[in-house]
Order: sequence, then C-alpha cells, then structure tokens
Amino acid sequence: MNVDEPTYVRLVRGTIGDEEAASALDVLSVVSSLRAETGDHVSRAAFAMALNIILFARLLQRVPSGAAYIDRYVRGTGAAQFDHGALRMIKFANGPTGALPQGKEAIARILEPIGYHEAGVYPLPKLRMTGRAYTHIDHPASIPQFFVSELHVEEFDELFQAAARRVFGCSRDPVTPDTIKTLARFAEEETIPLVDALSILPNVVEAFGRHHDAVSLEDYEMLLSQSPEAAWIATEGNAFNHATDRVADVEALSVRLRADQGWGRNLREWPRPADGFTCGSRGADFHSARRRGGSARGSRFLLRIYIS
Repeated sequence: MNVDEPTYVRLVRGTIGDEEAASALDVLSVVSSLRAETGDHVSRAAFAMALNIILFARLLQRVPSGAAYIDRYVRGTGAAQFDHGALRMIKFANGPTGALPQGKEAIARILEPIGYHEAGVYPLPKLRMTGRAYTHIDHPASIPQFFVSELHVEEFDELFQAAARRVFGCSRDPVTPDTIKTLARFAEEETIPLVDALSILPNVVEAFGRHHDAVSLEDYEMLLSQSPEAAWIATEGNAFNHATDRVADVEALSVRLRADQGWGRNLREWPRPADGFTCGSRGADFHSARRRGGSARGSRFLLRIYIS
C-alpha cells in the first residue's frame, strides 16, 4: 500500500482490493482537503468518504446499467459527484428486529460517530414510511449524504405484519462490539490510527446488507402485495437502493442519453417535490430529478441509479 496516497484511498484499497476500488476511485469527485489527507491516522471525514466509495462500488457491481453509465459517460471524461445513497429499514411498533436495532438506529449508530447528523425528516405517508436525511457535519456539500427510510410495519394489516415478523423478526446484528467501540473513538479523538480504521471498515460495510434468512415465496408475495419497498428489503436488506450522480445540466444529459442507442428507454424526468426528495422503487434505471427551486443551468441536479 502506497503510504503517500490519501488515507481514504488506502482505506478503500485495503478493504476491497485494488481492482474493485479502481471502479469507483477513478470516477468519483473528492474534496481537495481529503485528497490532501495522508499519513497513518484517519479523520472521521476520510473514513466516511471511504465508506461511501465502497458502497458506491458495490452498487455498480449490482446494477449493470449503472456500471455502463459510469463507463460510457463518466470514466475518462470527468468525475461523478456522488450526492447521496439511499437505503430502507424495517421498524416494528414494539421491539427490535431480532438482534438488529430497528429502523434508523441500525445505521445511525454508524453514521453519527463518523460525523453525520440528522438534517431533515420527511414523512412518506403513501409508502407508510418516514425518510431521514443524514448530512456530514465537516463537509455537508462534498461528502455524500445518506437518505434512510423506515417502513412502519404497524400501519399495514395483520397478515402483512405476521409476514414481516417471520422475515425480519430474527435478523442478525453484523456489527461487533469492537467496531462500535472503535467508531466511538472518532467522537472522542480528532483521528484514529489507520490500522484501527482498516480493522473495522469491512465490518461497517457489512452493515449495509441483508441480515435475515432468505424469504419464502409466500411471505415475499404477501409483502409485495402491500408494499414493494418491504418486498425489496426482504430480498436486498439494508443495501443501497439507489445512488445519485449530481450533474450540472440534467436536460443536456437527458438529450444525450436519449440520442444514445438503448439509453432513452431507461430515462425518466420529474421535478423534485417540496420535501426535497423523490422516492420509489424501479428497475435498474436512471432517473433525473431537479432540486427544488433550480433552473436548468447553474444548479445541482441528480441522476439516480436504482436497483431492484
């Protein structure tokens, strides 16, 4: 491992290897202060950026059209601005989901020690969910955000609730006590040794996965009949369901994609609603979304990479 490389790069390479790391390191924009951070200690911001890069790389593995977009429109021509990743959680009215802390708590216990705070709450009544935006305190505009959605099981009927209990009620907790203790040191110290950060990062990444047994077809169909989001969680767990590329001119990119054979049918456009987020579960698609109050040029725009 090159000791002169930025610490976030060393974390990514040391966790997933050079080949997989290159799929994301070569195409993601990173703020200059993190590119300048080297040495044998790691800041919470560098750790957060490394985690996001790994999760982005894993999403590209799971979404062939996402990898194709990066290869065709980003790699070698510029850098993608990773705006946020989104994940879904299960929340029962009473009690945890097995050994796994329920709802946002399973992820907040990881995000908060590395510098994230809850920046907004977004009721999603049609989905019977609540979304929460987590923004990094040190670099709110440069380090990717997390959008964590909790599905409220008690708002569905008894058959759905019973299926949800069977599927999610015995979830395992992948995060070890040693990982929690080491993460807490980011809140107590400005940095932690690189060797300690490397020792826990694989376990932190493991938290963004499925932690229950394979769902039966019967239970899957019951969940799907009332909530595609619950059915998605049943098969994919707490992995990213989408990531976003922030682009300067989404209309121009839309025209380019539509003109390119095979891409126009995968593109949809809509303005972002007043709450600042659009939500949904579609196939391995790209969705463009305009931020509230923006115009076609000079504002922040998003191209969303979904998995189903």
